[in-house]
Amino acid sequence: MSGSAVATLAAASLPTLDAWGDLAPARAALSGASGRVRLEGLWGSAASLALAALLPPGRPAIVAVADEPTALRALDDLRAFAGALGRKAPAEIVLLPVPHAALWRDAGAREEDAGRAGILGRLLRGSTPPNSQAARM
Repeated sequence: MSGSAVATLAAASLPTLDAWGDLAPARAALSGASGRVRLEGLWGSAASLALAALLPPGRPAIVAVADEPTALRALDDLRAFAGALGRKAPAEIVLLPVPHAALWRDAGAREEDAGRAGILGRLLRGSTPPNSQAARM
């Protein structure tokens, strides 16, 4: 080889998220009378990416998932995608504590219940809940 090899990197032209055909109908459904949208057929982090694009920047939103491991993955993904898309600051996305089967049995459960009620109260008033997770007993 003569001379020096130079590597060049050209930015690929990627379609934007707005080019996804189902995004506009999902936004319309979310802003409609029910204020709800259900996304199906997405797997892995694609569901969190779609949800991040749907998050209303000036309003709270609740995302329900099947179990705690899924909630933890969704929390990480939503924080990353919502921040990258400029929809919400990562600190504005919080995980509500998962209730357990024996909420009524001990003081720890009542404390967890009170924490959950406080977070939901802040969401209803339109303020940002603290960025914390309640300890599981």
